Amino acid sequence: MNAKHTSFCMAYLVGMYNAGSSGKLPENVACTIFKDVLSDFLEDFTLAPLAQSFSTTNKRKPNSYGIQSAPLDNAIASVDRRNGSLLAELILHCLSLGLESELDRLTGQIMIDTLESPVNIFEDICLPTLKLLVRKSDEKNNVVQNPVVQRLFQMVLSAFVVQFVRAEPAAPKNWSQPLVPGYCTCKDCMDMNSFLAHPSQQVSRFRMGEGRRRHLESQAVRYGVKCDTDRSGSPHTLVITKTRDSHKKAHLAWKTRRADAKKHLNEFDQSTLRVLLSNWYDPIIALAIGKLLPDVRSLTMNKSLPPLGPNRNSSNRDPGPITKRKTPTEVIVPDDD
Repeated sequence: MNAKHTSFCMAYLVGMYNAGSSGKLPENVACTIFKDVLSDFLEDFTLAPLAQSFSTTNKRKPNSYGIQSAPLDNAIASVDRRNGSLLAELILHCLSLGLESELDRLTGQIMIDTLESPVNIFEDICLPTLKLLVRKSDEKNNVVQNPVVQRLFQMVLSAFVVQFVRAEPAAPKNWSQPLVPGYCTCKDCMDMNSFLAHPSQQVSRFRMGEGRRRHLESQAVRYGVKCDTDRSGSPHTLVITKTRDSHKKAHLAWKTRRADAKKHLNEFDQSTLRVLLSNWYDPIIALAIGKLLPDVRSLTMNKSLPPLGPNRNSSNRDPGPITKRKTPTEVIVPDDD
């Protein structure tokens, strides 16, 4: 299912429900169509197409937590901003109609998608969805007390902290640097790699002709070192100095992500969020990755969800198959007006 189909189906379902609740269609007819179309929709539902994927040349690799996620710089946000609103409405309508199995499947796929899609899925889709659910919560839809919705908040916001914020970059223990890739096996590059790997040597000098200097410099400048040319004598000397620039850049990016995450979390009503998150509230608000990582890693590795909790007798139940809808004899399309 591609992004256009996913967005269209969500808009159709929300429109159908609203047509029934507003009286534009008989409520029982709209409700039946909503349930039948939702059954088909959930068979292939995924949020992945809604988050614009990064270049296929940059394949995702597991990070230090063993979790596969897209690099922040490669995530291209090209998302219809209405998707978060549509997704929240869809969840609310499932709650209103008491569609527990469908709600389980819908929210379960959302949780898994947060770990398999580029990280821009949080700011573009998931966080707007959760914020709207909090704003529209009331006694009628029982959002705050619903165990499935609570689990959605707990897992998505835990994944947000682990995937988006990530751990603070560790300060370098010595002067060893990442090596130039081994596709060039010339003696000059091998000598430079020996220098880069050295834990205490910070500066090295390479006296050589212009062509060799240019080649070596073209390899070195991409790996957090400073290159200067000492023009005294002939041939000139390429002076390579290790720096902490790459760590400084990574640390600044981490501080920016932390500030962004805190801003998003502070936009929720905190009393409501505390109820939704329960024991997860403190570590999520504190951005305590170490405490959140086990659940996120379990969801990543096993594609299974944690139990819904002690208040949910059916926490370990199999939601069972969704009834396949019958082909209608008449297609009803709700008006946009």
